[in-house]
Amino acid sequence: MLGNKFLRLLGIGVFALSVFPSQGQVLDMGDFVTAPALNDSLARLDSLNRAQRSASKVKQYPPVALATSLWNEGDFRPYDSSFGKALPARLYTLDQEINGPLATLGLNNGPTQSLTFNPHRQSGIRLGLNPYGPLLQSSDSFEFYQVSMPFTRFHYSQGDGRFIGLQALHSQNFSPTWNSTVRYKSVLNQDQYPGSNQDHLFRNIQWGSHFVSPNGRLTQQSIATWNRARRNENGGLYNDSSFYWQPDSLGAALRTFGIYQPWNLQAQSVFRRNAQTVYTRYKLADSSWALEYKLENERLYYQYNDASPDSSFYHRFIDDELSDSSAYHRWSQAMGIRKQSDRFWITAHARAEGGSVFHKTGGKQRVKTIGLALEAAHQGERLNQYFSLLSNPFGSGYKSGDYHLRYSAVHTMGQHSLRLEASAERSHISLFEASFQSQALNGSWNPNRFGQSKKLCLIWSAEGQQISLAAGQFERNYAFAQHDLDRAQAQLSSANGQYLQGGIQQRLAAGKHFHAWLRYQGQVIRINNSTNLSEGLWPKHWLAVSTYFQGSAFQEALAFRLGIDAKTTSAYTAWMYRPDLGSFYAASTGAVQLGNYPVLDVFFTGRIQSVDISIKYEHLNEWWYYSGFNSRYESTYAYPILPARLRLAVVWNFFN
Repeated sequence: MLGNKFLRLLGIGVFALSVFPSQGQVLDMGDFVTAPALNDSLARLDSLNRAQRSASKVKQYPPVALATSLWNEGDFRPYDSSFGKALPARLYTLDQEINGPLATLGLNNGPTQSLTFNPHRQSGIRLGLNPYGPLLQSSDSFEFYQVSMPFTRFHYSQGDGRFIGLQALHSQNFSPTWNSTVRYKSVLNQDQYPGSNQDHLFRNIQWGSHFVSPNGRLTQQSIATWNRARRNENGGLYNDSSFYWQPDSLGAALRTFGIYQPWNLQAQSVFRRNAQTVYTRYKLADSSWALEYKLENERLYYQYNDASPDSSFYHRFIDDELSDSSAYHRWSQAMGIRKQSDRFWITAHARAEGGSVFHKTGGKQRVKTIGLALEAAHQGERLNQYFSLLSNPFGSGYKSGDYHLRYSAVHTMGQHSLRLEASAERSHISLFEASFQSQALNGSWNPNRFGQSKKLCLIWSAEGQQISLAAGQFERNYAFAQHDLDRAQAQLSSANGQYLQGGIQQRLAAGKHFHAWLRYQGQVIRINNSTNLSEGLWPKHWLAVSTYFQGSAFQEALAFRLGIDAKTTSAYTAWMYRPDLGSFYAASTGAVQLGNYPVLDVFFTGRIQSVDISIKYEHLNEWWYYSGFNSRYESTYAYPILPARLRLAVVWNFFN
């Protein structure tokens, strides 16, 4: 059956995603979509006319490359600092950084889920139970630098609500072919609403080493990531009657200031996700052939405690204390051979993968699978192509029969490029969806349940603009929590249908000083058949606009921008959040409409030699009322987004 599907898909140009993390492919999006970075032409165009300024005033930033591209011997790309690519103040405003709608709990770097519809699954065994989505760092997102001298960057950000953010990066080349880089990020929040009980700390550390031996025969890449989160969980608003009031003159609820009555006062959670990846390649006597080995190890842990449980929140009798924990472990080993020439490479790998999940109240469950992977790429004068196939023809039950196919091609002509991507996959549910048990909620399903999807994407890029269009069909299973007045349960929901997504990015300029970025994306989803899944869970439109005046002062010693950021999404059915599960879910009853409100920020950002500074006032319009717009400032039901606040940031780069 797999062979027939493959031939049919090959005929129409639809191929799909490999489970073996392809080092030459676009990053796997998985369950949570992250927007791709702007292409190089956009980054060069938006570099604030650096070429017009004296090289003695502005240090040249080192070339940078993703770990995935380096593994396939890709080139380093010139790095432009955050001033050129994105305003420094945006680095802790995730929806601005990735340009996509999010369900959040109001705080920066708190539990987050993308509202961009994406039915595709990450390949292989997936752990699940991931409340932090695109916030988590991984080996695929790691960056290496090519530096002639040690390069260090500090980013400090501070704002209302006892917000403190810190980023640090150090990169050093011990030889022309050996780079080591370490990154650190910490974000501390304490909510601005009295009694909210939303204190939150999120940290991650990344370390990586990319080494090529002097004779070029041995290549080794090692990457380790540590993610940590600790937060006070409050379950959202207990009663919003004192948080929203409804004046007769306006006929719509408006938010008051400073009052927040949460469900829980004693609940806390701890989240950890650690992962290590090691690649090794050794070229044989005939240097066009090489042996490859890859080892991955990933552990995920979530603990939830409530010292004073509220039975009205958990919907059943709970003992004096609620204490749950889940621990997940995934490992994989892949070994194969590579054939490479100047413009072509092909690899074949055999992969063994295993996983386990341990519940404090439900014991341990183990799974394993064996798979085969095939990748190939060709680089021409104008046309670059990539193909991957992974299948799991072996294994005992779980994941058996999965396959992932992908094809992509990029055609470049001058400043224009056209990208085609096509994919198809069949993937089983995650370990979390296969089994979950706790004091307040439990459920288990047949782990052999699987879903399928197909996708075709077309992206056109040029200087200052990009247009994308994607279409696909899906059959997918989702795990949701569901509760009513007298009981709580978890259940597996399923849906099948079609979707269409499109987007445009455009840079506009009026003379030398006035500029604007326009980013629009939209999606249309049709669900043919589903259980507890609504098409309205995802907004149909979202728009982000940044318009600014840029210039220089103090005899060109200061380059600056002064402008306004605006963003909005169309209305959508509110997602809910279950803190004891650490999971977002679709509400089956009592759902409300969120979205359909604008958020305006004003900012000043500038650069003095190698130092970037920014001042940003976020959510400037929070006390305004707009006729026809929503006045519930929430992205997840019962969790208000932060009120207007001031944020300061400094980015300091060192080149020695």
